[in-house]
Amino acid sequence: MDPRCLPPPSGDLHGLFDVVPAGLMAVSPTGRVLRVNARAAAVLGSDPGLLLDKSIVDLVHPGDRDRWVSFWAGTSAGEARDEGFVGRVTTEAGSHVHAHIAVSPVRGSDGIVEHVMAVVREVSPVGGDGADTVAWFTVFEDAIESVSQTIIVYDRDDRIALFNQRFLEWYPELADIIEVGTHFEDVIRTAYDRGLIRDAGDDIETVVRNRERDFRAIDGPPVRRFLADGRVLQVTTHRTRGGGTVIVGTDVTTLLAQEAALQRSEEQFRSIVAELPMAFALKDEAGRYVIVNRTFEEWYGLDSAEVVGKNAFDFYPQELAQWAWDHYMSVFSGRQAITEERDVVLADGKTHRMSFTSFPVSTSDGDVLGVGSLGFDVTAARETEAQLRQAQRMEVVGQLTGGVAHDFNNLLTIISGSLEFALRFVENDRVRRLVGNSLKAAGTAADLVRQLLAFARRQPLDPKPVEVGDLVVSMLPLLERTLGAHITVDVEIASDLWVAHVDAGQLESAILNLCLNARDAMAPGGTLTIQARNVPSYSRGAGDAEHGSGEPGDFVLVSVRDTGVGIREEHRARVIEPFFTTKGVGEGSGLGLSMVFGFVSQSGGHLEIDSEEGAGTTVHVYIPRSEGEAPRSRLPDAVESLPHGGETVLVVEDEPDVREYAVEVLSDLGYRVLAAVDGVQAVGILEAEARIDVLFSDVVMPGGLSGREVADRAILLHPGIAVLFASGYSKDVLLDEGRLRPGVHLLSKPYGPGDVARAIRTLLDAV
Repeated sequence: MDPRCLPPPSGDLHGLFDVVPAGLMAVSPTGRVLRVNARAAAVLGSDPGLLLDKSIVDLVHPGDRDRWVSFWAGTSAGEARDEGFVGRVTTEAGSHVHAHIAVSPVRGSDGIVEHVMAVVREVSPVGGDGADTVAWFTVFEDAIESVSQTIIVYDRDDRIALFNQRFLEWYPELADIIEVGTHFEDVIRTAYDRGLIRDAGDDIETVVRNRERDFRAIDGPPVRRFLADGRVLQVTTHRTRGGGTVIVGTDVTTLLAQEAALQRSEEQFRSIVAELPMAFALKDEAGRYVIVNRTFEEWYGLDSAEVVGKNAFDFYPQELAQWAWDHYMSVFSGRQAITEERDVVLADGKTHRMSFTSFPVSTSDGDVLGVGSLGFDVTAARETEAQLRQAQRMEVVGQLTGGVAHDFNNLLTIISGSLEFALRFVENDRVRRLVGNSLKAAGTAADLVRQLLAFARRQPLDPKPVEVGDLVVSMLPLLERTLGAHITVDVEIASDLWVAHVDAGQLESAILNLCLNARDAMAPGGTLTIQARNVPSYSRGAGDAEHGSGEPGDFVLVSVRDTGVGIREEHRARVIEPFFTTKGVGEGSGLGLSMVFGFVSQSGGHLEIDSEEGAGTTVHVYIPRSEGEAPRSRLPDAVESLPHGGETVLVVEDEPDVREYAVEVLSDLGYRVLAAVDGVQAVGILEAEARIDVLFSDVVMPGGLSGREVADRAILLHPGIAVLFASGYSKDVLLDEGRLRPGVHLLSKPYGPGDVARAIRTLLDAV
């Protein structure tokens, strides 16, 4: 150890000697004891006061005095004696102990030895020269030099008494002044002048006062010293019993960097968690909440202060709390993630479908510390899935319906058309009545097919600008007759009602269906209200009572409201399902609302149903606004006979009975009629004939050519030819997103003689 680390003989050495865990003595060059601490006195078996001014040679065992005298002569002359002295000393009681005495001469400013510092330590008895005994001084030096902390000791006068090499490594710029005897204030001022103090923004006197304040704050909390080069030393200060000061410094630069990195990581984690669009919660090993995010607070209407430190039973309803606890324990005990769904009433008062995914939070050793949970509101997703399943069911039924409709409408065309044609020649009242009943039944069957196609969105729509208010008013006589005297019908039409873009006939059927449903819900009687108003910038929301897939925009709203029994809650989500009905057998097909929904969706609109059991039902039909104007309607002055003609019509129909019926009707109307069984034969006739005025063709036919393809050839061979299609199910051949393509004219099966006569004549007159 550097002799500068040893204290001078002057000053209060008692406290300093107590700090050093060894026996210390200050001895004059002549061998007189000047100072001695309690540890040295204990080794020598005497009281410190009794040892003062004694000759040190008298303390050495007579058998070892010669070696001591020789050893001391060199020391008092100023020679460094690294090996120390090992021998026996005599205690006050006359006994002998083995001791190791390390010495270091201390010179004055004139270079003359002023005194000798001696370190006395009891050692085990060894051979005569004690060569295998480890000198205590070496052990002490190794001890303070081996620690990673800086150590510096000041005496009661605030002067340096002891320091280790680690201190100099931290402050190499102060190596020239760090020596025994330098005052604490001188150290601070020099460090300030040399730029070692980072808080040097203050003036020197302020810095000195602050450092002295900390220096005097004995046994206080650790103080961190930030060096100019970025290193940080955490300093603890302790007072010795004699008034001295021990300062121990620990390098916390890396620790602080790690703490800062950990803090940044935690802040990033909390920031990410806070902004998650799903609810997040972290629970400890006891099931207490540690962290909840903003979404959790908003969804459950709870502040984090109400949640953190508590378990689910402290704020959840009992049933939900029990489920949350069981869910937590399944993850904590099972040590694996699980996902569960359940309905939860959130802060908005509504029941939401929630999906909870929870996972164990573990240490690297696999010990589970808690459970993290993510809550997802899947209400909209589940509703979308339900709508998709509904759409898939409708697609399947639609495909089945389409296949049946084509053949069934062909049969109905033959049945109803032939009956209607025959009725013109029947005079017997009884027969006319029977034929009329048959026609009525055929019409009912045709309506059923149309409803199936409408609900399956397979019916061809021909939307045009329509004055919805005029259409509703024109239906009043029919509604009053159909609904009965016990139902009061009110109509409320907005004066500035927009023109709608819709198939007028299908809209009329939809309104009639809704009115019939309302009538059935008001068996004892009631009030039916039909409203029509504008709805600008409407966008469909999400909910069980809202249906349709139209785009946002401007709509004409038609609402049908009744004062009936309403719809039971468990039935509201199913009312648009095909064939779902609460009516008795034979009282309803369950296709009414399905047809309306299919028509509205195919038209690009929306359907909403508001109902409460016992408080009536309102069905809202949103119809897209039209950019055009509705044509003026004109009622005929008198009932006209069927229009006739003499032009040439080519009938293309693969069904023999339907073909025969069409040829018979057109021939009876005066037209020259040509017939083909399929597209190939039709093209041959088109190529052979010089003039054909009208092509009246089925759409779906065998033989490789569809009605549309035959029409394309006809237009090339006979420019100006009128084309009229007939179909019971046109699928996509004539349709564009469920609507007739521009320029396409369609006569839906089943059709009667009047339908054919008017359709053909209208096309010819327009050419």
